[in-house]
Amino acid sequence: MRSLLESLEFLRLHRKNECDFTRQRKLSFSRMILLGLTRSLESLQNRLNEVQRVLHRLSLGFDGGAVSASAYTQARAKLKHTAFIALNQELLLPTFYGASEQEGDLRPKYWRGLRLIGIDGTDLVLPDTPELLDLFGGRSFKIANRRKPGEYITGKRPGALAVISYDLLNHLAVDARLQACASDEAVGALSMIADLAPNDLIITDRGFASYQYMARCFQHQRQFLTRAPKSMYPELQALARISPDKTAVQTIAMPYHQRAAMQNLGLPESITIRCVLVDLPTGEEEVLFTSLPDTEEYPGEEFQALYFKRWGEETYFDRLKNIMGLEMFSGLTEESVRQDFWATLLVSNIETLFTADAQRILDAQSEGNRYEQQVNHSVAFATLRREVMELVLSPAHSTDDLLAQLTMLFAQSPVPKRPNRRFPRKKPTPTQQVRFYKYVRKPAS
Repeated sequence: MRSLLESLEFLRLHRKNECDFTRQRKLSFSRMILLGLTRSLESLQNRLNEVQRVLHRLSLGFDGGAVSASAYTQARAKLKHTAFIALNQELLLPTFYGASEQEGDLRPKYWRGLRLIGIDGTDLVLPDTPELLDLFGGRSFKIANRRKPGEYITGKRPGALAVISYDLLNHLAVDARLQACASDEAVGALSMIADLAPNDLIITDRGFASYQYMARCFQHQRQFLTRAPKSMYPELQALARISPDKTAVQTIAMPYHQRAAMQNLGLPESITIRCVLVDLPTGEEEVLFTSLPDTEEYPGEEFQALYFKRWGEETYFDRLKNIMGLEMFSGLTEESVRQDFWATLLVSNIETLFTADAQRILDAQSEGNRYEQQVNHSVAFATLRREVMELVLSPAHSTDDLLAQLTMLFAQSPVPKRPNRRFPRKKPTPTQQVRFYKYVRKPAS
C-alpha cells in the first residue's frame, strides 16, 4: 500500500486540482489518506499530534511544530474520495481474491465455486447542513418541545441511503453506492451488477425482486437468489407447490407495459427462472427465485440456509454504525462525507483480513466447546485505527512483528459466537436522529 500511496500516478488521479499536493508539506497526499483511515471519535488535533509522533519516530520527515486543524481542513479539500475506492477495489480486494490459486489458509471461501454476494441498503444520518440536505434529501421529524408543553419542533434531517455489495463468506465490502435517502435501493443494486464477477451469486431480499433486476443479472451473466413476494408470478409458485421437491422452472416474459423501456436497456425479452418454496419453522412459506435451474447440482433444500446467509450483511451494518462510527462524519461537505464513508469501508476490510489469523487460532481453541469463539470486533477496530499508520509506513520486518502482536491481542479477547440469532432491523425514529446529533461533537469542516 505504501508504494501505491507514494505513486505519482495515484496522486494525479485522486487529487482535486493539478496544483494540489505539489509542494513539500507536512500534510502530504499519502498522510491525508492515512489520517482518513484513522478517523475516530477523539478530537482532530489529538489525531494530528499522534500522526506527528508516529512519523517522527519512524524518521519520515514530520519534524517541527504541530499541525493545526485548519491546515488539515485545507489539505482535505484537495483530496478526492476516489482514493479510498481505488485502494479498496484496485489493491486490497484483487490481492485477496488473487490468492485463490495459492497455498495457505487465507484463501477466499466459495459456495460450490460461487462467491456469495449480498446486496442491501441501510439508512445513514448525515450532518445537518443545507448543502447535504439539498444533495441527499432528508427525513422529516416532529418532536415534543420540552420547554413549551403541547408544542412540537419540526424540520428535516439530512440523510442518505448506502447500498453495499458484501461478500457473505469472506466478510468484505466489494462495492457500494451512496445515494439520496428517498431513492430505491434496487437502483444501486442495478448499477453494481455489471461490476461484479461472473462467478458471483447475488443474494437479495424481496425489495429487489423484479423482472428488470433478474433480467439485468441474465444480461451480464450473473447468478442470483432473491426472496420474492407471494404475489409475484403466482403461476410459477403454483407449479412449485404441486412439485414433490417444491421447486419449478418456468420462462417469464418481459412485462408488456415496460417493454419499450427495457428493450432500450438491452434486456432480454424473456428469462428462465426457478422458484423454490421453503417452509419455515414458524409454518410460513418463503418464496425464492433463482437463476440456478439444475436441481441435481443445486438441490432445493439448500436454498433456505443459503438465503439466510444474507443476515451476515445486517450484522455488518451494525458493526459499521455502532462499532466503527460510520455516522460520526468528520466533515460538513459532500466530499468529506464520501471520504469518511469509503474510508470506513476500507478499514473494515483491512480489519477482516488482519484478524483472519486470530480467528483461525480461536477456531482451533473452541473446538468441542458449546459456543465457538470469534474475534471481538470492537477491540480489533479500535486497535487497527491506532496502528494502521505504523502498519503501512513501517519497514517490512517491523510490520511482521506488529502483525504478530496484533494477532495475539485479537486472540486473547474473543466473544462467543451464537448462531441463529436473528433480530429485526430497528430504524431510528426522527426523535432519535435529532438527539443523536445533540451529543456528537461538531465536525471539522
